[in-house]
Amino acid sequence: MEKHLKFLIAAAVSIPVFVELRTFGGMLLGYEVSLPVSVVVGIVVAALVVLVDENVSFDRSMSL
Repeated sequence: MEKHLKFLIAAAVSIPVFVELRTFGGMLLGYEVSLPVSVVVGIVVAALVVLVDENVSFDRSMSL
């Protein structure tokens, strides 16, 4: 996959995860999620999504 598409996928995943943790983390978890934790979780989730996107093929011949 091209590098700019990987970056777009990572940004599309990490930014909402970061924002959700910063804004709704206190309401859902009962305490404020710190900035470094939010950044790390956003990066980890983005990396996982990019790895899954690279390694999993979603072709029509695949049976569930």
